[in-house]
Amino acid sequence: RQLALLFKSWYTKRVDLVLFTNISYREFWMNAYKLKAPTEVIANYPKIQPLIYNNRMRDELGIHNDDSVALYSGLLSPGRSLEMIVESARWFLPNQKLVLVGRGTLLPNLKKIIDQFNLQNTVIIRPMLPYEELINYCSSANLGLIIIEDINISKYFALANKLTEYM
Repeated sequence: RQLALLFKSWYTKRVDLVLFTNISYREFWMNAYKLKAPTEVIANYPKIQPLIYNNRMRDELGIHNDDSVALYSGLLSPGRSLEMIVESARWFLPNQKLVLVGRGTLLPNLKKIIDQFNLQNTVIIRPMLPYEELINYCSSANLGLIIIEDINISKYFALANKLTEYM
């Protein structure tokens, strides 16, 4: 770990420009590594596009229009509180659904939780979609979920892309 810190410190003193995806990450690096090079923040936001509201997700997954849908889309991987989110569906009302759109290493664990608490009618996992289809596919959801755990420095300072995608 100390070797990595020394390398970062040495390397960042020898570059012409350092790019960051958010201000807090830039501030951390400036303080931690005493950056002398110019810095620039280039936020990683999705492209603005018109939202075409549709019921494709509800139709494909058999979710009634009167049901409320909490949505998570993205990687099913550690650091996103997915086990906690799926387990919380135990307390959903009958007309509330949780939809996970994605793939990843946590998929077997999430399926075990669904089976353990008999959540097959409450939690639906759908494979990942191409990014270009995702926003319009998910447009009929009522709530978008982002619960990032600060498991590393990047997650600690992260401005999740999902926030702007859900908006």
